[in-house]
Amino acid sequence: ALIKEPKERLQEFVRQHIELRPGFVEFVRYCQESAMPFVIVSSGLDFYIEPVLAQISVPDLELHCGQTSFGKNGIAVSYTDLEGNMVNEGFKYKCLTWLKKRGKDIIYIGDGLSDLEAARHANHIFATGHLLDLFNSEPVVCNRFSDFYDLLRQVRLLS
Repeated sequence: ALIKEPKERLQEFVRQHIELRPGFVEFVRYCQESAMPFVIVSSGLDFYIEPVLAQISVPDLELHCGQTSFGKNGIAVSYTDLEGNMVNEGFKYKCLTWLKKRGKDIIYIGDGLSDLEAARHANHIFATGHLLDLFNSEPVVCNRFSDFYDLLRQVRLLS
């Protein structure tokens, strides 16, 4: 609860300063047209992820992230799994485990330490940034990507 700015001010800052990786919209549309569920599981927070997603006008995106409530003492954050249970650690891994129960292969796309545990259990891993560095020292098959156009080219080869 260190941040005590109003929600609206923080959201405006995000709208002005956050950019999605190139090709994101095209990649999501490809997934939707291919009947490939596209699910965002983020350690980030709803108050800044939702406004960014609203700006791109891609309907029916499934999002699981930290839920925030703003109060006089700042921001309270909670994470719940896909069944509504509170999660204190391993949020992405718990979401991935639940999503695997749907019976489809998991294509995991990540860029950071918070992705490591969940990505290890995916059928296909696409990594960039710190996550790619972490996987370089592990015996795990991991595909490098630079942006979502690059991902689109690689994912098309999987089908």
